[in-house]
Amino acid sequence: MRARLEISLKRRFLSRRRIADVASIAVELVREALRDEALRGEILELVRDAIKPPAAPVESLIGTAEAASLLGMTKAAVRASAYRQTLPHLRVGRTLRFKRSELLDVAEHGRRR
Repeated sequence: MRARLEISLKRRFLSRRRIADVASIAVELVREALRDEALRGEILELVRDAIKPPAAPVESLIGTAEAASLLGMTKAAVRASAYRQTLPHLRVGRTLRFKRSELLDVAEHGRRR
């Protein structure tokens, strides 16, 4: 069945070059392939592999100045708190970055969890 589809596909692509024709041929071939149980399983497996679950949203990181503004502190105080490990932070190269949600949690509860 698969070889017949491939031969049919090659013949039709050689004789028709327009995009609309190619699309209609592709639809026809997929319909024909779905009638075959073995090919239907392969097609479904390929589709499942191609569809990936959406990635979890990534929280953006903020810099020292924005963290200081959010917490009502000076930039120096934010840096000092990060170095003392009282503020959750990430180091990106030589700079400090903060997750807004973690800073809000610290501000609300008064200490790092």
